[in-house]
Parts: sequence; structure tokens; C-alpha cells
Amino acid sequence: MGSTIDQYIVANCLYTIDEFNILYRGWDKPELKIEADEKFNEMDITVRIGYSFKQNAHYTVGESARIKKSTENKP
Repeated sequence: MGSTIDQYIVANCLYTIDEFNILYRGWDKPELKIEADEKFNEMDITVRIGYSFKQNAHYTVGESARIKKSTENKP
């Protein structure tokens, strides 16, 4: 039996955490906060985690805001 999707997601998350640990080794908390607040957003992390799923991934980040906005403008 093959791997399950949750096993792929866990592996991807662990890989992403390892990548960030290597990339940001030696940074102090104020530097990390600035990096997190100004250089990354929800979609950056979402795409990193979903990357291994290639064309099978569907990203819905921000869609709820667009849907709400479009329904508010209807008469």
C-alpha cells in the first residue's frame, strides 16, 4: 500500500521547517520577526507546502475575502 496524503504533508512540513532552520540559523528574534512580518505571507508558506503536489494543488488563500466582497456588491 502506498503513502497517504497526510504522510506527504507531514514530510513536506518537516522539510520546510528544516529548510528554514538552516536558512535562518544564527538570526535573533527581532530579525526573524521583521523577516516574517515583511518578507513572507500566508501564500508563501502554502505554496512551499503544496509544491510537491504540483498541478494537483489548488490554493484558495484569500478567496473567502473575494467571495464576501463580490456578494456585498450584489443588489
